[in-house]
Amino acid sequence: MEWLVTGAGRKFDDGQLDIFKIPKKKLIDGQLFDANYLMFDKAFFLPSQPQMKEPQVILDGEIQYIADCKFAEVYDGKWLVDIEGKISIRDLTRIPIRRVRVSGVGMAFDCELDDIKVLARIVMTCS
Repeated sequence: MEWLVTGAGRKFDDGQLDIFKIPKKKLIDGQLFDANYLMFDKAFFLPSQPQMKEPQVILDGEIQYIADCKFAEVYDGKWLVDIEGKISIRDLTRIPIRRVRVSGVGMAFDCELDDIKVLARIVMTCS
C-alpha cells in the first residue's frame, strides 16, 4: 500500500496474491485465438462455486465468458463446443441414452454426445 500511495517501499508483499491470472482467447469465425491474459481477484468468484481447475476467458464479440476446460461430466448448461471443426458457445441439454440437445445459435438439434467435442464448461458470463 505504501508503494502505491508514495512510490516508496516494496511494490509487493511476500504474501500470496489473491488473484487469478487467466488466459484469454478470442472466438473469431469458429476458431479460438490467443489473446493475452485477464487478472481477477479471487473474491470475484463466489465461495459456493467449485474452484475452477483449468480456467480460461473466451471473448465472443462483446461478451466475455469465464470457462473451465477441465470437467468430469457434461450436464445441462452453457458450454464451449466444437461442432464439425467450428467452435461456438452453445446450450446443451442432456437427454436419455448419451444424447444432447444443442441450442443457442440458429436451429436446435439433437445428437449423440460423442458427435460433438465439448471443450469447456461456461462458469460465468460477463457482458
